[in-house]
Amino acid sequence: AGVESGQELVGSPAEVRMKVGEMIISPVVFDEFREGPKLDFHALRIDISNTCNLSCVYCPTIALRTKDKIDLEEFTRFLEARVEGVDEFALGCGQEPTTNMELADFMEAIAASGKAKPRDKFMLVTNGTLLHKHDWKRFKEAGLNTLFLSLDSMDADILGDGRVGSKLPRSLENVEGVLEAVPGLELRVNVVVTTKNIGVIEDVVEWAWKMDAATVTLREMYFPR
Repeated sequence: AGVESGQELVGSPAEVRMKVGEMIISPVVFDEFREGPKLDFHALRIDISNTCNLSCVYCPTIALRTKDKIDLEEFTRFLEARVEGVDEFALGCGQEPTTNMELADFMEAIAASGKAKPRDKFMLVTNGTLLHKHDWKRFKEAGLNTLFLSLDSMDADILGDGRVGSKLPRSLENVEGVLEAVPGLELRVNVVVTTKNIGVIEDVVEWAWKMDAATVTLREMYFPR
């Protein structure tokens, strides 16, 4: 009953859960989030590996890289114990998820979880260079529906100046292959703008539209040196 009025509160008793706008978890801090109440998330972004295969000159996470990975079984238990629901689930945040050869297993664990399977976007954030090392059919079966590609230039030399270690032909071939293998997969392209690529960004946009990309986002430098 209402404390002041004494009237019955319709629908009581009821549990009210706060929705978490965004949570970002890396392997280094994963253990800190394994225990606790179940939460409903708008966006849950998880790095399953704490490293990347490229050395982007503007990347703020290079100094934070380690060999740590999230254990698949612990990840599955985390989904069951901590996730009440999620709108958007992203694999990949500050590091490169394709460096973890169990990537498809993680996708399948999310898909098999009743509450952690995203209500809206199921996202993979990648530079694209290692996609060929994974089973794209399993991506499709797990329900992946959004691919965020980091691509700064269609010129291999310019791209390599900023994203050291990149392989442009391989990345493009991989992305085009995944888009074909996973019908309906939405492509979104992220471009980091630097003095190196600012004059050739239109080439990236043209390629993106050719691939029916949903968006091309221009991002300012994370860590200007």
